[in-house]
Amino acid sequence: MQVQSKLVELEALRGFAALYVLLHHALPLEAIHPFVALPFRFGQEAVILFFLVSGYVIHRSWPGALRKYAIARVLRIYPIFFFALALSYACASVSAGALLPPDLASLAGNLLMLQDRAREGGIVTPYMGNAPLWSLSYEVFFYVAYAAAMRTGRPHAVALVASSVGLAAMLLLPFQGFRFLAYFMVWWIGVGFAEAERGNRNPLLAALVCATGATVAFALHLRPVSSTVDFPVLELRHFGAALLFSAAALTWQRIGRSAPGWFFAPFVAIAPISYGLYAVHYPLLTSGLTPAAAVAAAFLLAVVIERISGRLTGRLRGSSSQSAPKPSRYTSPRSATPRRGLSAVPSRRSD
Repeated sequence: MQVQSKLVELEALRGFAALYVLLHHALPLEAIHPFVALPFRFGQEAVILFFLVSGYVIHRSWPGALRKYAIARVLRIYPIFFFALALSYACASVSAGALLPPDLASLAGNLLMLQDRAREGGIVTPYMGNAPLWSLSYEVFFYVAYAAAMRTGRPHAVALVASSVGLAAMLLLPFQGFRFLAYFMVWWIGVGFAEAERGNRNPLLAALVCATGATVAFALHLRPVSSTVDFPVLELRHFGAALLFSAAALTWQRIGRSAPGWFFAPFVAIAPISYGLYAVHYPLLTSGLTPAAAVAAAFLLAVVIERISGRLTGRLRGSSSQSAPKPSRYTSPRSATPRRGLSAVPSRRSD
């Protein structure tokens, strides 16, 4: 029952985050009363929740075999991402009333997963203005960096030291590569929660200490900005949100009680299409459709592309299942403890 409750809670978090980001973009926040709009203004923070859940699930489902891991991650991310890029172009053209130039440079940067919000030191912005796609480049970086860390003998130390170096470099020079590396410690908090569940709390404590230090560093670098999404205010929001979510999770664990099933049910229902919904809703909302029509179309498309992606993934995984996995070099200090079955929960994207 405890394992089943954990699965339901994780699924609910994924569904909630996807629905929240959708509402954040769909609701006319500037046209409604500020008090009513306030609870829906934290779309950036919702993405950080995706990162934490992703780190947790990826670590719990780490297969040890690099090839198997890479195939699973590519098949989860890229089929829906390709569709989102095509939809972004189509919706941008519809909105413009003409077939737009494809902007091959931007397309190439997105295919290489280099996109981010329009930030200082950025390389390329999300293709055709599909703003939520900024987080997918971070996810892919985290997947690669995680696999590299797990191939070492001390993955937690390697990950957090490397991320701290990236943070220091980013504060001196807000370059995109440094930003990817700095944010790795946020994602690693999720890894820490997975380790804590096995009885090893040190990685979680270390990740929280690093994230706290990063939050303080961003606070000390505050300067007058024109927007709450400018450097370093946005970074302060992101890292602060990671700490708040972590505090909430630790409090929830300490209480040791679960919410009733009816509370989780709507979010659990959305979880299987959360990635698709996240990737396609924004271009539909900016295509000229009414918000209600765009939301309905986003849900419909998300269901379709998640099913197609799932079938494609199943076929391709089946064709590669005969490869024998190689054991990981890393063994958890609690590796003798049976793992409690979160490998069936796919990563978002987060995601």
